[in-house]
Amino acid sequence: MVNIKDIARQVGMSPSTISRVVNGRKHVVSSEKRKQILKLVEETGYVPNRAARSMVLKRSFTVGIIIPDAFNMFQGQLFSIIKRHLISFGYHVLFFFVKFDDQSEKICLNCLKAEQPDGVIMIHKIKNPFFYEYVRKTGLPTVTSTFHYPGINAIHVNEKQASKDAVNYLIGLGYHRILLISGDGFTDELAIGAIRVLIDEGLWVPEDVSVIGFDDIDIAQYTAPSLTTIYQPLTEIGEKTALALHRQISGDNITEEEQILPYKLVIRESTRASKNDRTRIPGNF
Repeated sequence: MVNIKDIARQVGMSPSTISRVVNGRKHVVSSEKRKQILKLVEETGYVPNRAARSMVLKRSFTVGIIIPDAFNMFQGQLFSIIKRHLISFGYHVLFFFVKFDDQSEKICLNCLKAEQPDGVIMIHKIKNPFFYEYVRKTGLPTVTSTFHYPGINAIHVNEKQASKDAVNYLIGLGYHRILLISGDGFTDELAIGAIRVLIDEGLWVPEDVSVIGFDDIDIAQYTAPSLTTIYQPLTEIGEKTALALHRQISGDNITEEEQILPYKLVIRESTRASKNDRTRIPGNF
C-alpha cells in the first residue's frame, strides 16, 4: 500500500509538505507542483490516515450531508458531485437522511451531535429553527445548497425570480389559468409526471396544456415532448458548495457568504402559444 513517504519521495518533497497539500492547505507549493502531487495521489490511490490526522489536528475530517429521505434526481446528482469534491479535499462523508416531519429533524440533529463532523452541508431544508440555532450557537461550519437561510453560507440560484420568469413566459404565451404543482422540491420530475397524467386524461401537451419544469435534469431533453424548464448549474453548485464548506473548516472564510448563481429558461417542446391567443406578446406580473 502506498504511503505518504512514497508520494514525497517521488516528487522530492517532505512528507509534511505532501500532508499539507492533501489536506487542502493553500500557498504551500506552486500551483503546478500542487497539481502534480494531487495527480500522483489519484494515480497511486493513496489514502490519508484519517485517524492519525484527527489526533494531530484535533479535527474529525468528516463532513455531514443532510438530504431528503426521498430525494429527486437533481438532488441525487448534486450530492454525488459534492461528495466527490469533499473526498478530494480529504474528508470522509456522512449522510443524514431526513423525512419531512419534526421528529425526523430532531433525530437528524441528535445524530449530528453524536458524530461531531467538522462541518455540514444541507441539501434538504430543515423547517424547525432549532437546527439553525444549534449551528449558530456551536459555530459549526455550514453551507446550504440550493436554498438560503439567513446567517448561513449558501450556494443557490434565485428561485423566486426564476419562477417569476417561468410564469411571465406562460403569460406571454397567452395563458391566464396557471397551476402550480408544489412540494418540498418543485422539480422536472413533477412536470414529467404531470404530462403523463394529462395524456392519460385525453389532453395533449403542448396543444391543450403547456408545462414547465424546474432544474433541467438530464432526461428533460429526452422526454416526449421534451421539457421546457429552468436550468440550474448543477456541477457549479456542487463544486462551489464543497469548496465553500472546506474554506470555512480551514478558517479561510468564517463570515456569511451567499453565492447566487445564474439560471436560464430553456424552451423546448412542452410549451407553445395558447390556443386562445397565438399573437400575445410577453408580459410581466
